[in-house]
Amino acid sequence: MNKRLSAFAGAISVLEKTGTGDPEITTLVYDSRKAVPGSLFFALSGLHTDGAAYIAQAIANGARAVVLSGKPEPVHPDVVYLRVEDPRFAMSALAAEFYDHPSRDMAVIGVTGTEGKSTTVSLVFQLLRLCGKKAGFISTVDYCLGGEILANPEHQTTPEAVTIHEKLAQMRDNGVEYAVIESSSRPFPAYQPPGRRRVRRGHHDERDPRTSRVSRHA
Repeated sequence: MNKRLSAFAGAISVLEKTGTGDPEITTLVYDSRKAVPGSLFFALSGLHTDGAAYIAQAIANGARAVVLSGKPEPVHPDVVYLRVEDPRFAMSALAAEFYDHPSRDMAVIGVTGTEGKSTTVSLVFQLLRLCGKKAGFISTVDYCLGGEILANPEHQTTPEAVTIHEKLAQMRDNGVEYAVIESSSRPFPAYQPPGRRRVRRGHHDERDPRTSRVSRHA
């Protein structure tokens, strides 16, 4: 899927734009090693490193646009830079817009908890299929986009937004009606999985492995 940057950049609030032109975007990436000609690179801040340190590598691999939180230094003349408050939040909105909001075309079921998430995802997926529904799923162990079940090479409980929306888009294109997604509860309350809305105020349980007691968090 290719889109001009202007076709989906309106989904976010941009603090400052540097560079001219309207590049055609081919992929969305947050790993500079996966950038290809036409990529939009998200410079995310992590626990051990800052994605801004890899902008040059992403551009060398072909990235034509960058989403970042700081000032771009140096500025490449053929690249458009979008400065935002939080690149990770921006990534979710841009990924949804780039892939034409695939979650709107199916029912998305999120499974979270301390243990048993992958097993529960598999069980819900199998039940949906037994009911005659076209279903897909994403878990730490494997995933299905509407066809065969494939191993998940990343083993990440909740993939980043670009991965989630890309896979949901593939499910949509394959006619999937239900998507079951394993989702970590760790993002609460600072972050929530891409595109997820909390329907009502509630609680989630977290068991203390030292005491087997359950602490409740609003």
